[in-house]
Amino acid sequence: MKNWLVKHQEFFKNYGFDIDQREGSDYDGYSCYVEIDWPPHLVVSVHVVEPAFRPYKYIGIDCLGDGGDENDRLYYDDDNWEDWSPSQVLKHLDAFKDFLESYVKKYEHRR
Repeated sequence: MKNWLVKHQEFFKNYGFDIDQREGSDYDGYSCYVEIDWPPHLVVSVHVVEPAFRPYKYIGIDCLGDGGDENDRLYYDDDNWEDWSPSQVLKHLDAFKDFLESYVKKYEHRR
């Protein structure tokens, strides 16, 4: 996750996203949590964790935008996802970055 953020840091900087990243261990094991905001119009949380009991196995992405329901995005892998691999998660993160870019381009006039 950290490498993905570093890879796209210019993107986030250019579009004015606020990023808060935390990592550590808790009752779920190792956890990396990133909040990506485009205030006041978009709030995103990305949570990467070791397997535990939750709606997802390794990664969850929640996004809430004020452009209507079609702009809300959720992505969770699950325990039945047999083809899970780091490259699959990175593909979903890259697709999510593309969504963020299209969202900002569509709604940047409202800032």
